[in-house]
Amino acid sequence: MPLNIVDSTDSHHIPIRTLVLDGTPLAVWTPIMPYIRLHHPFDPDGVYILSRFAYLRRAEEQCVLEHPDALVRIDFLDGRALALFGQLIGGLEVDQAFREFIVTAGFMDAVVSENAASRNRWSFHDRLFQAKTRTGGRRLQQPKYKVDAPADLPPVVIPLNPHATYIPLYKPDLAALTQTDPSFTAVLESRRTRYDYADTPITVNQLGEFLYRAARIQRVVQGSDYEGSLRPSAGAGALHELNLYIVAARCEGLEQDIYLYDPLRHQLGKLNTSFGFDDLLANATMMTGGQVSVPQVLIVITAQFDRINWKYPDTALSLVLKDVGLLYQTMYLVAAAMGLAPCALGGGDAKLFNRIAELREHEQSVGEFLLGSSIQNL
Repeated sequence: MPLNIVDSTDSHHIPIRTLVLDGTPLAVWTPIMPYIRLHHPFDPDGVYILSRFAYLRRAEEQCVLEHPDALVRIDFLDGRALALFGQLIGGLEVDQAFREFIVTAGFMDAVVSENAASRNRWSFHDRLFQAKTRTGGRRLQQPKYKVDAPADLPPVVIPLNPHATYIPLYKPDLAALTQTDPSFTAVLESRRTRYDYADTPITVNQLGEFLYRAARIQRVVQGSDYEGSLRPSAGAGALHELNLYIVAARCEGLEQDIYLYDPLRHQLGKLNTSFGFDDLLANATMMTGGQVSVPQVLIVITAQFDRINWKYPDTALSLVLKDVGLLYQTMYLVAAAMGLAPCALGGGDAKLFNRIAELREHEQSVGEFLLGSSIQNL
């Protein structure tokens, strides 16, 4: 008996297709979006190629075929279906029913496609990331949200290292600043990326004021089952998974080294790094296109992913990156108010920094920000 397609509907009245051989299901559509009414068109004489956005992965005990734009995924229930799929993408002849099964699910493109040019502007990972984190409430299986924090949830503040040297930082008088700071409109309108470093570098007191105003813990808050915090910038679920590492290259009053900022006690913990320091600065210079020849302070932002993965497992990275953007803007505005030179970098060497700072597996660098003294004032 040849392969054949069996059509049915699920509890949402969404069409489902099952590929059957001798009464045995080999593969099945699993709907991930509602309101599917029409299959993708299939021309028996057409020439098709696997979409470059399609990907095969293992899900528990079986393999699944997925696509960012597809309304279904294909679950391979039998190894024979996987073998047929290998033949299909390898350009070998396969049963027409199998071709139809894959094409009508939306995983193959006609060789001549009207929208191929526009779709190909996406990179694979960007298209997948966009689709996976922008559900819009349309998925049958809603994004997960967990309410029970795990017992090993990383703390809101990294514990003190008994072997580290800690340096207390200057705390500004916020009440006085409310009287002397430029207006919010003036700060917002003057916010710019600046590379115009003054000959005299930023001081440790200026760095202390900057960190206090932009990133300190204003208050620790106790949720129903986890500890969070309030800070100058917003954070998903008040989890505040971000940490700041200060790469002090030229900071008056601070030895050249890498320091972990303690936002609760407003102090710096010295890491005593022995390698990679110059490489971090060279990479930062490269990311500015050479606009900054000698960085003064590089702030590396890391995320403790375990602090957010448990609660938002479907959108954790998306939320982390949003938190980084919020922190960037806060740091920009504080720098503008203080007359400093800020620059958010578009990338960094995460693997290098992870090795230098000896980060744990669940903590990874996710952003970089340059800060220095400026020849311009607001």
